[in-house]
Amino acid sequence: MLAGGNPAAGGLEKFLDAYKKRFNSDPILYAPFTYDAANMLIEAMKKADSADPAKYLPVLQKMDFAGATGRISFDEKGDRKDAK
Repeated sequence: MLAGGNPAAGGLEKFLDAYKKRFNSDPILYAPFTYDAANMLIEAMKKADSADPAKYLPVLQKMDFAGATGRISFDEKGDRKDAK
C-alpha cells in the first residue's frame, strides 16, 4: 500500500483498485500524482486542440480537475490550490 504523502481524498481507491487489477501489485508512492498529471495534460491538449505548450498551458492553468488525488486547480503562481 502507498505510504507517506498518500492523498486522502478523490478517486484514490478507484485508482488503486484499477492499478492492482491491471498490474497485480501495489503502485509506487507517486503513481496517483503522475496519473493525474498525465490526464490533466491530455485534457488540456484536447481542450486547446493542440499539443503546442503555448496553447495548452493557459488552458491547464485554468482547469479544475477531479483526479485520483482529489480536486486539482492552480493559483496565480501555478501552485496547486489546497495542497498540503
